[in-house]
Amino acid sequence: AERDGHVEALTVRRLYRVTRGNVLWLRELVTAGLATGALTRADGVWSWRGGLPVAGRVRELIEAAIGDIDDDERDALEYIAFGEPLDDGVLAGLAHAAAIERLEARRLVTGARAGARLLLRPAHPLYGEVVRAGCGPLRTRRIKRRLADAVEAADQGTLRREDALRVAVWRLDSGGPADPSVLIEGSRLAWAAYDTALAVRLGRAALAAGGGAEAALALTAALSVGGGAGELATLLPGLPEQLTADRLRARCAI
Repeated sequence: AERDGHVEALTVRRLYRVTRGNVLWLRELVTAGLATGALTRADGVWSWRGGLPVAGRVRELIEAAIGDIDDDERDALEYIAFGEPLDDGVLAGLAHAAAIERLEARRLVTGARAGARLLLRPAHPLYGEVVRAGCGPLRTRRIKRRLADAVEAADQGTLRREDALRVAVWRLDSGGPADPSVLIEGSRLAWAAYDTALAVRLGRAALAAGGGAEAALALTAALSVGGGAGELATLLPGLPEQLTADRLRARCAI
């Protein structure tokens, strides 16, 4: 009786997306979700909140599906897992071409055309989850830093809109110095995508990196819908006078 109830549609879609209908993987993921508390029931409705517990039996199954891979293949798969969808031209500067082709031949990665670009992803969502979970913090930071460098170089100093938010997050997560303008644009894009927590995080980082009034404006926009009345009260006084462009003063007024 304790397992009765309805499963919310968002949770159904999420579990289907990450398992692609593999019943064995779904069963193990649900078992792990119950054990960790990620999958809970409230008022007769089951819902999944938080990350995916890719450990224990779930991890064993996915690692068995991936199989044995050499160091060059693992490097390439890690870049794809953290960078998905990752332009094949960007990946070519980070990993060995032969290793990438071997991953494709083994159906561990897949590509899809987006105009002239070929965008690569792990062939199954859980492959990416397990690969990312298997990287330690130092390796993760190095991968994200190199991804940010490679994407910025490929975009030749003017980031594509679809790359700007990802590069901002990679810079922030990698712990290295970041261009405040990149963090400011990332905060704006996160706010536009309704990811308020990320918008606030990027806005604070932009301000700390010397982004000045524009960073403060991006942060106040995020805080205005994400809470933080005390922080807003500190930032807002005098901000209009610091803004020189009319468009920025208008945004501040709004």
